[in-house]
Amino acid sequence: MRKVAAEGSGELPAVPITVRQLEAIIRLAESLARMALQSEATEDHVREAIRLFKHSTMDAVKSGKKHSCFSSKSQKFIPTEGI
Repeated sequence: MRKVAAEGSGELPAVPITVRQLEAIIRLAESLARMALQSEATEDHVREAIRLFKHSTMDAVKSGKKHSCFSSKSQKFIPTEGI
């Protein structure tokens, strides 16, 4: 349904993210503001945080489970080759 709505408007389809991921973007934007010695995050900080988040997320998706250091069932550390 969202994809159909986005196709008609020329926008990219919405990608759901978790609350944890949203909080990570907020923390990243706040950190960028602190690095610029500013007390509040600006829209530019948020844009850069989203850009960094998308880049890191796409890298993780492209690498797949092959490079995962944690098993999905137990969340125990598992050494992987090539890291």
